[in-house]
Amino acid sequence: MTVEIALLGEVGARGDGVPVDLGHARQRCVLAALAIDVTKVVTVAQLTGRVRGTAPPRRSRAALHS
Repeated sequence: MTVEIALLGEVGARGDGVPVDLGHARQRCVLAALAIDVTKVVTVAQLTGRVRGTAPPRRSRAALHS
């Protein structure tokens, strides 16, 4: 299976040329945050900061897991 991830403009993905539903905006944001460092480990703190900003809410780690 070939997977393409589009990060310029609206975040999107295709699997074997077929568009994939990535869910709501925050889910697309998580995918983009992970795809930026595709060959590296991204810590929960880094991912939370990228998705929620510099002052994430207390339960952001739990929300990230869900």
